[in-house]
This record gives sequence, C-alpha cells and structure tokens, in this order.
Amino acid sequence: MEFKTPVIHDNPQGFGPPLDLYPDRFVSMPYAPFSKSDRLGRAADWFSTQGARYPYQSGGGEAGDEVGDDGGSFTTVDQRVVSSQQDRRFGGARGGKFGPATGGRVAQFSSNRKLMDERGEMQNRRGDGRNRGGFRGGFRGGGYRGGFRGGWRDGGRWEDRLPQNMKEASVTVGDDWEFVAEISYTMLSKARYEKVVEGKDLLSMGKVNYYDKNIDRVNTRAPRMVEKFPDREFHYVTTTDDPIIRKLASQGEGNIFATSSIISLLMTAPRSSFSWDIVVQRVGDKLFFDKREGSMIDFLTVGENNMELLMDERNVSPTSMNNPRAMSLEATALNQNFSQSVLRKDGACVAFPDGPDPLREDEEGQEQGSSHAANIGYKYRKWEFPDNMNVVVRCEVDAALEGTDRPLMVSVKSLCEHPDSKSQWRTKLDAQRGAIFATEIKNNAGKLARFTAGALLADVDQIKFGFCTRANPKVNTSHQLLSTQTYKPREFAAQIALTPANMWGVFIHMVRLCYRYMEPASKAVILKDPNEPIVRMYRVPEDAFDEESDDEEEQGEGHASRGVDEE
Repeated sequence: MEFKTPVIHDNPQGFGPPLDLYPDRFVSMPYAPFSKSDRLGRAADWFSTQGARYPYQSGGGEAGDEVGDDGGSFTTVDQRVVSSQQDRRFGGARGGKFGPATGGRVAQFSSNRKLMDERGEMQNRRGDGRNRGGFRGGFRGGGYRGGFRGGWRDGGRWEDRLPQNMKEASVTVGDDWEFVAEISYTMLSKARYEKVVEGKDLLSMGKVNYYDKNIDRVNTRAPRMVEKFPDREFHYVTTTDDPIIRKLASQGEGNIFATSSIISLLMTAPRSSFSWDIVVQRVGDKLFFDKREGSMIDFLTVGENNMELLMDERNVSPTSMNNPRAMSLEATALNQNFSQSVLRKDGACVAFPDGPDPLREDEEGQEQGSSHAANIGYKYRKWEFPDNMNVVVRCEVDAALEGTDRPLMVSVKSLCEHPDSKSQWRTKLDAQRGAIFATEIKNNAGKLARFTAGALLADVDQIKFGFCTRANPKVNTSHQLLSTQTYKPREFAAQIALTPANMWGVFIHMVRLCYRYMEPASKAVILKDPNEPIVRMYRVPEDAFDEESDDEEEQGEGHASRGVDEE
C-alpha cells in the first residue's frame, strides 16, 4: 500500500490556515455559530439600536466577522454615553439625601435613557421601588425614602450600589501572630450556659454619692445643662494593674479574672458592630482578661448599630466632630460629666465597708489625685461554676438612693443623641418616649447591652438613663439633659432579650477556647473583625503590647473629657 504524505498548509502571516485555503464558493459567505440554546434577536429591529453584541447572542462572537477585505473607509467610533456624577441613579423622592428633591421617577428616567443607549432596549421599570429588594420593602422610591436604587431586584446593576464602608481593625494583626480559632456571631448568639449561679461579694470598696431625685423631673420643656467637671479624674485600670485583683489571685480566690467593662464586652459580643480587641494572659491555670495600652473599649459608641448612619459617615471628614471617633470621645466625656452632675450637692455619700477606693490609692500623686477623683464604688464579686471555673470580676457602682431599710445602689448612664439623628428628641421625647427609646435600643444595641450586663454583674438595684443632646448642634462640648428613664436591670434585660444564660454562655465559651489553645505561660488576643460578624483568636508573643507610645498610654487611661475639649 502506498503511503501519501499529507499536505501541510503553512501560514507565515499568523495562526490558523491561510485565507486561500477556503473553497471559492465559501469565501464571501458570513458564518456564525448557532445552537438551540442561543438567544436569537429579531430579524429586523426598528425600535432600538443594538449598541453591542454578546457572545451568547446570535452572531455575537468574533467568528461572526466576514472573511475578506473590510474596506479602507471603515472606522470604529466610540458612541458610549459618558455619565456624569449627578446622573447616577440616586433619585430624590421627597427630598432624599442622595439626590435632588424631584422624585424618584425623574431620576430613574434619566438613568433608563442611558441604559437604553447602552443596551439597545428600553428598561420599563418604574422608579417607585415597590416590593423591590433592600431595606423596608425596597427603599421606597429608590433609597432611604428617596432615591437610591441599589440592589439586585430593582433593576440596579452591581456597580451602581453604594460601596461598602470598610472599617479599620482596632489593632493591627502582627506578622508573628498565630491564628488559632474563629467564632461566628451566629454561634455566639446561640451559646447557652444553663447552670448560671448567683455571684457573691468578696470585697466592697470606695464610696458613692447620693443621687439627686430632682433630676427625674427634668423634661424637654425645662431642660437642664449638664455640668462640666474638667478637673475630675476617672480611672480605667485594667485587670492585671488592679492591686486587689492581684491580691485575690495570690490568695487563690479564683482562676478567671476580669473587670466589668471587659467581661460585659465579651458577654454582649454578638451585638457589637465596631472592632475591638481584648488581651488574655494565662499564668498557670489562671486567666486574666486585660485591655492593652491605647485600647478604646472603655469609650462609648454612638449609632454603632445604625446602618443608615454608618453609610452616611463614609463621606464625613476625619476632622469632623460627627465622625465615629469624635462622637465616641464626646459620648464618653458626656457620660463622665452626667454621672457627676446628677449627684446631690451636699456631699452626702455611702462608704463601702472594706476600705477606700483602691485605684485612687494606687495612683501616683495620691494627695492631688484624691482631691479630684470621682467617687465610685467597687465591688469584687465571685461566681463559682462547675468544672473548676471561679470567675472574679471588679464591678462598679455610680450612685446611691435612699431606701427604706438600706441605700439602693444605682448605675447612671447617659445616652447621647447623634446630630444627624432623625428622632428629634427635643420635640418628640415627651410625647413619644417609648418609640424614641426603642429606636435608641436598635441603633445602640451593643452599648445598651453592655450597660445592662454591667448593672447585672454589679447587682445594682436600678439603672438610670439620661437622654442628652447638644445645646448647640455645632458645639460638641456642651450638652443638655432632656429627660431620664429608670429601670430595674433584670426587667430591662428582658426587654432587650439579654439573658444571663447567653451572657455566661458566650463568656465561658471564650474561656474554654483560651484553655484549649493557650499554654500555661502565654498571651493571646481576642479580636472582633471590623467588617464581618466574626471574632478571631490569635496567639501572640509574650512581649506583645509591652512597648506602647506615651500618647496611647494617656489615651488608654481615660482622659476622654480632655480629648474632646481640646478638639
């Protein structure tokens, strides 16, 4: 049998067979791939222009080009319509924030014209946003009651949505940190510990002044200025720097130690939105939950759970008095001043039986600090759980009330109205107190849960909230008290669905993770992810956070009122 060598058609001009390989009858015939699954367009479309072809359309691929000369007169012209900044689909129904107050339909018509030019077909979608994706059944007219049409079901494209507000972590993860565990908020929300026991007092130290009952008569028609106490010192001493906790640890009174500020943050972690971090030190079988130098966990937040407010704040200048950090400093200073301005002026106080303020005695410059330090009561309490978990917590009491048989212990906290809030406390607080407080609980779920957890841990009799607002919207150092609200801690905890079983379930879950992944002499960091509902645990070197700048140390020692005044 004779073997014939196949003919190889070489194409020196490029890849593929040469053009002269085609049979003559196929040279001028166009070709396009076709299958039954392809989307076929109209044979003749006289109603709109076809701005572009896509590979999944008939004749949309590059193979649809005709083989042959294109002709010297052929040119490519870019006919795309360039959209300006004001033409973005942010419509403005009823004077919304994101666009002109001409209604969502007008803004939507402009955007639809651009889509018609780009896609070659009319987008017959109304701009009223009814039953379309987003908050509150479709953003009502396009967004926040006026104009934004982001989302998937309302015709908005992916790139038209608002960019995500990426928040920064409270601490930078070091290269030498070792990731060991991750806990989702879903898991923490379901955590339960049914064997909750009642705590007992080990020591009660310090003293508290009596609460002025005339404060409860304040209303919006007769507001009261919140006094300033620039020379008053507030001590936020961390766990391992507390001399009483060190003494109790050496005496074997417990094996898990924390302050109420730290443990309440862990217990209510699923309700927090901003990033935070807590340092854990293990010494033998003992755990110490600490805060690092420069930590912001003792500073209060404003509107932490308000999504609308957080989206607006992406455009707020870092130097503005309304950005999250400035509002945090303002709220912390306000809470300090409020806790002192509601006390009686006669100086009457209740001294705790086990000694004076231990943190005041431990500070440098005792004589000068003693004359200016705020009177706060400290209760060192212990909870004994099974599995050899004995928790010792330093709790705080702000004031006292005269009772029938004994003084009542009170926790005093302020609520700071955000200047961009739509609640309008001055005009609506007296008539719509319940609705305003419900909105405040929703917008500041994490902060109010921490307040409540701290009151439950301290076993106080009452918790008093003060509704405060700026005396001048453009001045963040002067505030007025509009009204107060009093609750029993357990009753208020039931209203916000905060149960001791979940509180202790979250904390004990963290404790077990620490014992599982930490060596007897080691250090770890529990870090809340800034943008995801996740808490992560890292093993860190033992000398981590030992070298901090003086500025961070001063910030971490609680000089929030001074920081706000300087700004």
